[in-house]
Amino acid sequence: METLVAKELQIKPLLVCRIIAAVDLTSTSEATVRYAAKLARSHRASLCVACVFWPPLLSGGQFYYLVDKEQHELRRKLNLLIDHARAIVPWCKSAFLVGEPAERIASLARDVHADLIIAPGSYLRFLTRMFNLDTGARFVRQAPCPVLVYQVTDT
Repeated sequence: METLVAKELQIKPLLVCRIIAAVDLTSTSEATVRYAAKLARSHRASLCVACVFWPPLLSGGQFYYLVDKEQHELRRKLNLLIDHARAIVPWCKSAFLVGEPAERIASLARDVHADLIIAPGSYLRFLTRMFNLDTGARFVRQAPCPVLVYQVTDT
């Protein structure tokens, strides 16, 4: 009986082969990506840094130019983050997604069979503030794998 209980209580180590770092490209993103890259390196895992762009519904004229300009700037910031991450972990790529953030990150995680999603606490607060009080929790519920919320601390 004791051996059966001991076997049931054994905790298997988390096998992490693919990590997604979901970032919003704010000031906390660099620290989050650095943390995710170090974790990926220690597990010999690949890292995908994902940013979701959800343009407001605009129609016509100069608004299209402004949305395109904003998207171009976000892609530039994402590429800079990837360059920094590749200095830590060579198996790093980026994903620039368009759509509702919680759905797009969860979909990406399913598509690449991610083992872990790392998101800064500011990302979940952003989702909650921007859309509704349940969006941060929905993001975690929709994820097909564990979500680690990384709190950036000033040191």
